[in-house]
Amino acid sequence: MNSLEMFEVDYLPLDDRPCNIDFPHWLSKAAGFKLLTASSPGEFSQHLEKSPSVLVSYDRWIYGGLLESREKKISLEQAKSKLQKLEKLLSKKNKKRYGFNVLLRQAPSAFNVEEERLAALIKQASMLDGDKVKQRAILAELPKNAWNDYCFIRNRNFEINKKTIDFAKKKALDCFVIGLDDLTSIGLNQKERKALEGLIRQKKASSTVRILPGADELGMLLLARMALDQAKKHPRIFPVYSHPTSERFRLRYEDCSVQVLFKQQAELLKAKIVNREKDADLLLFIHTPHEDQLDVPANPAPVDLELWLDRLEKNVNAGKLCVLADLRYANGADSHLMRSLPQRLPFFSLAGFSAWNTSANALGVAFAQGAVRWVADATGTFTKEKRQAHEALLALRVYEDWFYQAEIRPGIIQRFKKENRSRFSLRGEEESQLSAEVKNKIQRALQLYFKADFERFPDFTVSFPWHRLFDIRFELRGAN
Repeated sequence: MNSLEMFEVDYLPLDDRPCNIDFPHWLSKAAGFKLLTASSPGEFSQHLEKSPSVLVSYDRWIYGGLLESREKKISLEQAKSKLQKLEKLLSKKNKKRYGFNVLLRQAPSAFNVEEERLAALIKQASMLDGDKVKQRAILAELPKNAWNDYCFIRNRNFEINKKTIDFAKKKALDCFVIGLDDLTSIGLNQKERKALEGLIRQKKASSTVRILPGADELGMLLLARMALDQAKKHPRIFPVYSHPTSERFRLRYEDCSVQVLFKQQAELLKAKIVNREKDADLLLFIHTPHEDQLDVPANPAPVDLELWLDRLEKNVNAGKLCVLADLRYANGADSHLMRSLPQRLPFFSLAGFSAWNTSANALGVAFAQGAVRWVADATGTFTKEKRQAHEALLALRVYEDWFYQAEIRPGIIQRFKKENRSRFSLRGEEESQLSAEVKNKIQRALQLYFKADFERFPDFTVSFPWHRLFDIRFELRGAN
């Protein structure tokens, strides 16, 4: 029995969205270790007594989740008390301890049109922190106390991040990540980020604490890091970008280039970036923006990818492990790329794929899957069960990232706007009809684009777990 098959992780996710529950479920099965996903801090505490390894979202433990971390419900003293309790639990010896937290984004959460308007104003005010005159003009449009409440939340969360760096410095954590959620180039979140980076340098904690863009992919990346650490193996990697000068294009929800983002995620996984393609264990084919990045459009403009796809096809046919991360657009795949892909290679021959949400989300999910796929090969343990889990994760990404996010959801949003319907609060009958519509469209698309592989895509059900169009869940029938 290899070390991963004896590995058990007590996992407290960021929240109960599919990206934090379902994605890690399939990733852990593809890696071959046992993942105990806790539904609450209390359940996590119970597992903690027995599990040799833990992965904990501090936002979930302290506030209740990502959305709750943007609310004022918990005072700073209450947050500190919860943090102290967690640190006491994690201080027990003989455990591998990994954790993550999120630096508060600029905009508050929004669940209707009016909240979206107010969130945009608050974000604008935060970005104008260096220009008090313009900032006051924006603040005049906000309800009374809205800005003060926002600043309280920012300061509370910032203090917790600082205290966690102190805890990590004591080597009470093996790895801790602070994610930069929807990071803009200026504003209060950048001010906090720079202060935290300075504190990490001052405390000499850089070997334990990392700050990098993203939020929802952090659980996946850290689970992959745990698998690699447990196996005592880390891959040599090489990136292949679709656009030779893509570093000059701006990403929509990050403040860095694709190249910098890739390097930061590679460092988190302790993967070695090599200079030659032939020296790599894992190739990452990264479809970069070919202009400043936009959200996925209904009719994306085609770009010439022939040479890049030739290179991908050649390496897959040669038996190389190749990951495809489609970052051309935010919030969905490039449909022109995806329609040509099945003509080139069997989709399930990929070592990883994602085009999900932000660039950090998409690259992190694909990279984590590729790393886990590689470690199964490196340890000689790519079993039938691991292959099935790996293929399930690939199938889920096709359903969501391509068909739903890029092809189906934009049309539904436009329809809702015309009919003056809310995309934030789906009702019972409406939700059932949408689920049936989405499933029917995906099944037709699978038959059209994946004829050779169609039988390998499992049947599925569709639901909207948060009763809004943004989050969708695909449950695979006959899989577990």
